[in-house]
Amino acid sequence: MIGGDNSAFQKTKKIMQSYSKVLEYMGGSGQGQLTKISNQIVVFNITQGLLEGLHFANRYKIQRNKLVKVLLNGSAHSYQLSKHIKAILKKTYEKKKHHVVKEIGITLKNAKNKKLRLPCTEQIAKII
Repeated sequence: MIGGDNSAFQKTKKIMQSYSKVLEYMGGSGQGQLTKISNQIVVFNITQGLLEGLHFANRYKIQRNKLVKVLLNGSAHSYQLSKHIKAILKKTYEKKKHHVVKEIGITLKNAKNKKLRLPCTEQIAKII
């Protein structure tokens, strides 16, 4: 996700493709950052849902390995679940500090600039 001058993007595109999985020009200056914020909103909410689901399962003593198998093969499957599978199985994922405070602040500031409400993200900001 890249924003800025399109001619500068075109001149450097081949270099960036050598180290990027996906390279997408999003528009003028700031559009790459706003795209990143949109991505972060989704990540915040998926992560919070995963943490709450694990918390619920812990309280009811659901076997973690069986839970993970179900989550990986059902509609709850996500990149966050797959990426953190080892920590989830060891029950250390819940104890990790999820470094989102800065990103949530940037997100909510940009939402406020457009008089946009993000109720789920606002709630996550209150509990972290």
